[in-house]
Amino acid sequence: MSRTIERLALAGWLVLIGLPALATEAGNQEALVQEAHPTGDHHFFAGLKGSYLAGFAHGELHHQGGGGLFFEASVIHHWLELELGARIMTDGHGALLPLDLLAKMPFHLSDTIHPFLGIGPTVIFNFDGDLFFGGVLAGGSYFWFAHSWALVVEANYNLIYEHGVVNELGLNAGIVYGW
Repeated sequence: MSRTIERLALAGWLVLIGLPALATEAGNQEALVQEAHPTGDHHFFAGLKGSYLAGFAHGELHHQGGGGLFFEASVIHHWLELELGARIMTDGHGALLPLDLLAKMPFHLSDTIHPFLGIGPTVIFNFDGDLFFGGVLAGGSYFWFAHSWALVVEANYNLIYEHGVVNELGLNAGIVYGW
């Protein structure tokens, strides 16, 4: 990200002092970087995740499993992404539908490894008619194995108000398509 800003700033200064040929060359460097790293050039992602949660409430440990879909869009390319996810989770006795909206900061360590950190709200619909609210902290990574396909692995911490405060630790893994 800082290299891109530096190159664009250099190109701008070179145009101002009358060296458009050098400015064009500095601007073209960004295009060369994008060609060398085609997996980092996606603006949209859609995928499937399997999920496991361990919830700690009222001195008890509750386990939930399930999975769902997510859609992600790059709002500020290589700096801010928004992800909307929906899952069906069950503990064997009832089902929940968590909806998460995460603001994610991506990091591009290499051509294939793109870690991220995220934060955002969650709303949980209980199929018994209850509605719960909370927040999510997430960290994980995309592992690109083809131009448009990646595996995603993520850990998250949820703080939910569900007839009292519930702390949840979760793991998610799945497959992603980027375009």
